[in-house]
This record gives sequence, structure tokens and C-alpha cells, in this order.
Amino acid sequence: MMTSREVRAAIKDVFAGSGFVKRGQAWVRRSDELVWVVQLDRSPYGERYSLDLGVSPLQVVTGAEPARPNDCPVLMHLENLPLATPPEAEGTRLGDFRSAAVACFDLTLDMPDGDRERLLVSILRAVSEYVGSIEGENDLRLRYEAGDFRSAFIRKDVKQILAGGDCLS
Repeated sequence: MMTSREVRAAIKDVFAGSGFVKRGQAWVRRSDELVWVVQLDRSPYGERYSLDLGVSPLQVVTGAEPARPNDCPVLMHLENLPLATPPEAEGTRLGDFRSAAVACFDLTLDMPDGDRERLLVSILRAVSEYVGSIEGENDLRLRYEAGDFRSAFIRKDVKQILAGGDCLS
């Protein structure tokens, strides 16, 4: 059975090569306008994990930059991202991205380690590419308008800015 240490190693391998920097328990990716914070979260119900993602426009940061996704004005969970189903999940009972993401991070679910590792790396790459495609405030606004953050927690002031199209800067 794959361990949490192996999951963390996979995250390190993918994120370190994708512009993320490890800070404490989180991975941070910063652009001129945004800071993304991604962290592995362990469920209190056994060996189940998930990825929390937070994004903060730098213009609304007061004081220190966010250290955890929960510190960001936009907080979302991996399984709710509008990403394509990884090819490794096709033809299995994991027919959509949400199911694949949840199953991949549930180490109690019976899945061959090789299959889990391939699926995990594919999902992590997709997350990295998604985050990398949202470099600025306008990109963030476009993703908001497209409905990507429907299930995200968005702080009221940032939601008004994203919905109204006002410049954050």
C-alpha cells in the first residue's frame, strides 16, 4: 500500500519542477500578481488525503503573504477543479476527475500502487498546469467567470471584485 510519505514525495517531484517552492507544510507559486498556496490535508478518518488550494491577489494581501490555503481569500479543493479526467482513469470506475482525485488520495482504497502512482502524478501535473495557466488577476477573473470556482470559498471583497470586473490593482 502506498504511504503518505510516497504521496508527499510525488508532490515534491512534480511541484518542485513546476515553479512551486516549499514553505513549511505548503507549496507556494508566486507571480507578479498572485500567490498560490497548495497543501496536502489529512482527513481525520484514516489514511485519506486531499489537496487544498488557495489563491490570493497580491493587491489584497495585507501583512505577510498567506502561508496556508486557508489564509487565502479564495480557497478550493482539488476534487472540485474543472480538470479533464486523467487518461490513467479512463476505462475504470473512476470516470471523472472528481472521482479520480478522491480515489487517488484515499490510501485506504484498494488500488495497485503502480496505478495509484501514475494517477497521482497525472493529477498533480494537471493541477500544476492549471495553476500555471492563471498568472494574473485577469486570468483569475476569467476562470471565475467560467465557473471554475463555483464550489470555492471566496472572501466577499474578492468575490465582488471578480464578479464586477473591477481591477484589483
